[in-house]
Amino acid sequence: MTPSPSPSPSLGQRALTTVPITPHLPVTDVFQLGPVPASLEASVVFSTEGVRDGYLGYGLERYVVDCPAARSPENDACRSLRLYPAEVYRDQSTIQGGVQTFRDAGVTMTWRCELREDAGDDSGVDDASTAVCDQTLIVAHSKTMEMTTITTSLDKCYIEQHFAPVVVTAGAEKLDVEWMNGDLPPAYILDWADELSSMGCPHGPR
Repeated sequence: MTPSPSPSPSLGQRALTTVPITPHLPVTDVFQLGPVPASLEASVVFSTEGVRDGYLGYGLERYVVDCPAARSPENDACRSLRLYPAEVYRDQSTIQGGVQTFRDAGVTMTWRCELREDAGDDSGVDDASTAVCDQTLIVAHSKTMEMTTITTSLDKCYIEQHFAPVVVTAGAEKLDVEWMNGDLPPAYILDWADELSSMGCPHGPR
């Protein structure tokens, strides 16, 4: 069955329970346009320097993300999605993107989202209240390939709901870890729930 080309209310709800992880590894978060696991692990493919607001810093970051290896109900649920491993990239300002394959359906989704504070503003991810996302769905048949591209607008609740905590297990030396989130996924999820409540948003993808 081909997945809906737009964010779907059937994506489910992220669990507020937590999973055991190895301490002292850098933790960040990544935006996921589709289903959102309780947490992910990532290896850093590369990170490039860029300039924003007059300061030199890390520009484009690319990760390979996967379900945590430890056995737990949350991690098993992540594996049951059959979406991971997947690729994710982001820059320091507003762009989030990636490639996911819906393995049961044989569909590959390439996506790119521009997060904005409000219409026409690009002040950054932390204050994003809207997003415009381009999705390309590719279905490979035996002799042909079907491609569909759509554009979707997202609101602030959807944006906040679709960030997942990520433990960087390899390649952290490529990143400026001083700017990474200091919370481990259990604490991150609690903070995430509090933030959604303060925004008046439900605690899971709609």
